[in-house]
Amino acid sequence: MFCKNCGHEIPDGSVKCAFCGKVLISVSQGVSNPVNQAGARAVNSSSSANVGYAAAQKPVVSETAPVASAVAPAVSEPEFQKYSIDNSGNSDLVNTLNKEIERLSAEINEYKEKIEESREEIESLNQRIRESNDNIAQYNIEIKGREEQIAAVKNTISVLA
Repeated sequence: MFCKNCGHEIPDGSVKCAFCGKVLISVSQGVSNPVNQAGARAVNSSSSANVGYAAAQKPVVSETAPVASAVAPAVSEPEFQKYSIDNSGNSDLVNTLNKEIERLSAEINEYKEKIEESREEIESLNQRIRESNDNIAQYNIEIKGREEQIAAVKNTISVLA
């Protein structure tokens, strides 16, 4: 089969293109892919076509229009919006994909929690830094005062000597 986004040939049954990363929706037999006026492959059908995820067939290219290039640019309107979706033969795949969505959503939530924990830790560290900077400023004031005292004692010593 071929990726409808980048045109690369990919293994039959692929759910995602290994070249461009596009999630695939393959069109079932009987749907033609004529080249539109801009040279991009467009999918057209006179009737509602069945669309299934990772269908194991190559797109059928219309005999009436030559293919402009081996790499087809992305079609402006998402393919799945052009046709009715028939999931009757894909229930196992749909269930698997739904489970994958749940797994990825759980991972996203874990990452969001880690981000929040990291933000709280950063805020705590920033507070400690502010407190340390305040302490450093106070220590610098104390040092300046002690240096002034040393200078005064040295001045007294030089007067007495």
